[in-house]
Formats: sequence, C-alpha cells, structure tokens
Amino acid sequence: MTQRMTTGIEWLDSHLGGGVISGTMTLILGATGIGKSHLGISFAHQGKKEDGTPGIIFDMLSRGDSQNHQNYAKSLFDWPLESYQPIDLKELWDKSNLGHYFQVFEEQGKKVHRSQLTDEDWHRWQVKIQSQVQKIAQFFYAHFIRGVKRVVVDGVEPVTDTSESAQHELFEYLYHKVIQSEDEWLAREVLRQDYRSHSPLVHDHPYDSKEITTVFLQTTEETMIHDLIARKAYMGGLEANANTIILMGRVIEGDQIGRRLYIAKHRGSYASDQLIPFEITGSGLVEML
Repeated sequence: MTQRMTTGIEWLDSHLGGGVISGTMTLILGATGIGKSHLGISFAHQGKKEDGTPGIIFDMLSRGDSQNHQNYAKSLFDWPLESYQPIDLKELWDKSNLGHYFQVFEEQGKKVHRSQLTDEDWHRWQVKIQSQVQKIAQFFYAHFIRGVKRVVVDGVEPVTDTSESAQHELFEYLYHKVIQSEDEWLAREVLRQDYRSHSPLVHDHPYDSKEITTVFLQTTEETMIHDLIARKAYMGGLEANANTIILMGRVIEGDQIGRRLYIAKHRGSYASDQLIPFEITGSGLVEML
C-alpha cells in the first residue's frame, strides 16, 4: 500500500485520496496572497502529530516583503516557529529545540534573476550561496537525524526560465544533493574534515532519506485559476519531477473574487478533478461547500 503523508488540512487530504505520497515532492503554484504559505505551515506543523516533530521551513525570500511564517504558525497552531542558528559539532548530536525556520537570503530586496543582474552581481550571488552551503546542509541534517520528515520550501519568485534564477539553482542542489541524499553522504557534507572522528555518531543517528517529503511553494505571475491551468510548463524539471501539482488561483463570481484549488497532477493515486472553492480564515484554509 502506498504510504501517505497528510497535509494537516482534512478536506484537502480527502481530495488527494488520503494525502500526498510519502517521499515525493509536491509543487504548489499560485500568486502572492492566495494561501500557499498557510498550506505549507499546515503541512509542516502536522509533522508534530504524525512524526513526533514538526517539519522545517526553508525560506528563499529575497524581495523584501515578509512571508509571515512565524505569525501564521503562532495564529494557526500556537506554534512558536523559531529561526535556526548554526551549532557546533557537539551540539549537532546533543542540542534539543533547534529552530525549524531558515531564511537563506539575508540581503532583503535583492534581485535573484540573472537577466536583471550584471555579471558581477550574478557572480556575487553565486559566491554568497556557496558560502551558505555547509550551513544549509547542517540545518537539514540536524533536523533529519531528529526525525523530521517534512520540508517546506517557500519564497520562490516567478520565473520564465529556471536557469535565470539563483533560487532555482539553489533548490536543484538542495533537493538532489541534500534532501534526497543518503544520510551518510549528507553527514560527510556537513562534517567534512571532521567526518572520520564523528563517524560512530553518524552511524548511531541514521535516517531514511526516502521518507523525506517536500512541499515546494512557487509564486506565479498568473493569478486566475484558469490561466494557471492553461499555462505552459516552464519550470524545467520541477513540474516533471513533482509527484503532485496543486494550483491555487482566483475566479470572478459576479461582482466578487473567489478562490479555487485544482489538483493538476497526483501520480499513482486518486485525486479530485474539481475546481475546489476555499477561503482563508483565522483557522487556515477552509473548503466552501
């Protein structure tokens, strides 16, 4: 039987045949303000119930406005979502209560699309990302060895060519070389020259990377649900590699604007083919019947 991972939103799980498929990637597409971050927070927090620990949130925001993850977590679940602080090697094995939130781009308001940058600025982004690689790997490894099985990636800006985006370049590394890598390989990336002296502890803290499930939240230029459905795939391997694709957009209803969710892809599983009406309320995303 296919193992499911629930989203924390019961009505969405029912439309997904019980939830997303464990160990896969789910791609959520929609414009700013449509409810993607609410969905991501719900998925991450559900880990506390199902996995014994909440999921982690990796924020790639660079444009300057706040994603409000901490506020959403507090208001929806009374979850004090704290930022991750790099730790030393002793704390890697012993420290408890690690922050579950990591924002990678500290320079807010900076462009991350190559077409909008000079060669010098683009090179500066690459250097900055490379300087963060070990810190990023540590964030994920430290949580994976503590039982985290849910990853939410948010703050990704609209793009028509993934090769033009520093965010997508980083995610390709992150997904294939960190999230999906075997535990021992990631330990080597984190520990590097100290791996040999810590190898007994690595073997004492195994985890199965095939159980890690990723939700990737992508902001789009399209706002209307029918435009999202009709759009051409332009995100390179992401849409092809995603097991599940969920579109979130708006519709015009008389003199009002409503919200709709559509499951465009759910490989190997039943999924609803409806345009599902929903609203954002103080308790999160609610299906409108």
